[in-house]
Amino acid sequence: MHFPARHDRRPRAQRIAFEQLGAQYPVTIDRYCSDGRDDRQSIMMLSCAAWAARRGADVEVIWEPESRRRGKGADVVFIVLFSVAAYALKNAIEAYRAQADGYVIVCGPHAISFPEHCHRAGADAVVGRCDEALFLEILADAGAARLRRCYATERPIVRLPRYAEFQKLGFVPEQGFRNALASTGCPYTCSFCTDADSHFATIDAEEVVADIAACEEKLIVFNDPLFGLGTHGKAVMHGLGRLGDRHSMAFTTSSALRQPDMRSLFASAGFVLLEVGLENLHTPYAKNRKSDIIEICSQCPFIIIVNYIYGLHAKDFEAATTSYLAELTEQCPNVLPMVFVPFSLPETRLHDQHLKDGRIFDPSYLCVGNEILSMRLPVEMTPAQYYHKLDALNQRLYDGHNARMGQWVAEHPGIPDHRRQIMLDMVRRQAREEDMATTWSETISRLAPDEYAPFADKVLAEAVPDFASYDLAC
Repeated sequence: MHFPARHDRRPRAQRIAFEQLGAQYPVTIDRYCSDGRDDRQSIMMLSCAAWAARRGADVEVIWEPESRRRGKGADVVFIVLFSVAAYALKNAIEAYRAQADGYVIVCGPHAISFPEHCHRAGADAVVGRCDEALFLEILADAGAARLRRCYATERPIVRLPRYAEFQKLGFVPEQGFRNALASTGCPYTCSFCTDADSHFATIDAEEVVADIAACEEKLIVFNDPLFGLGTHGKAVMHGLGRLGDRHSMAFTTSSALRQPDMRSLFASAGFVLLEVGLENLHTPYAKNRKSDIIEICSQCPFIIIVNYIYGLHAKDFEAATTSYLAELTEQCPNVLPMVFVPFSLPETRLHDQHLKDGRIFDPSYLCVGNEILSMRLPVEMTPAQYYHKLDALNQRLYDGHNARMGQWVAEHPGIPDHRRQIMLDMVRRQAREEDMATTWSETISRLAPDEYAPFADKVLAEAVPDFASYDLAC
């Protein structure tokens, strides 16, 4: 009689897969740091994967699902999702279901904003904000077949695994840059943001710098709001400055850029790009009314993405606003204007107010983050007319701008040579992606209706290959 070897009788390790779904149109293409995938928002996913591996699980992180089997029959699958790719959610869940009868859990921004859509698409559970303790609780519940429908924690996260651990475990694809977090949550309570209620915590500055110093990648992408926040952000920047050979990108605030010492720190710490929200010049919650942003940006030896939401206020359509934005790009070749359309993300105070006021004509996730109008405008103007004005504005802002930016980078005396090449590569990528973004914009403009009716599905049908094969679970 054959008896199995001792090791054969041990319980099999829990098999866990992680996948971040990506959209198949230019809105998610990383124009600045990568010639390939856009996986800038993956630190929390990689941290969870490392926590699972420490627990003894068999872990797979999936970056290219279309070219391989999904999950190898995983017991638990975590799908990390931004709403721009939510059209693919139900199909992805069904692909996992076809391989094994495991649990599928959806997390990330879409799970926070549209939990019921995640359940309609077939998710066994959705996860809001998560720390290590909650993540391990979820794994235990899955192992014991007692998984709850929803999970979230209010505990702030003060420590994450080092990036070298992700690399050692084989979780990180080669991409020429690396992601970093110096804080978690958000200290601000903006009425339009789903992060308004997330508890903010900083990660030890010396730990952040030591983690970056240990990696080979020279371009670091920070994915948190730390660098608008005074002393801790300054401590991290002082540490980066000591390294000398790293180049960084991050979000910041216009109030931080207004401070000469902060501008100096960003430069000495090796920052090549900062993203700042101008948001709008006219709305009651605008951050930059009577803004001096032009003078500020002109003094910075790095590229600045300036975000503006066009159409929140009737004055946006006046010539003075167009002239102001045009002057910003003309006077500041280092500025990339990102002009967004008004859309209203669920589960925010501002969304609730817009819904009450009858401004939202399409509450669907399909229009969130896709540059597809979902709100009624504050003037007598149809969506088709709006996009005609938006296209004209973008044409004025971007016509010849990439060439001016390249010349500015090549000739600016305040940009060290070792940083100059990094920035010229960013300008090259921006030019390459601009044609794709233009095609995307032209598709939206052509399909925008002459009445306030949802049209996102028509746009995606043209932009996404085989879109008709996706079950949207609306």
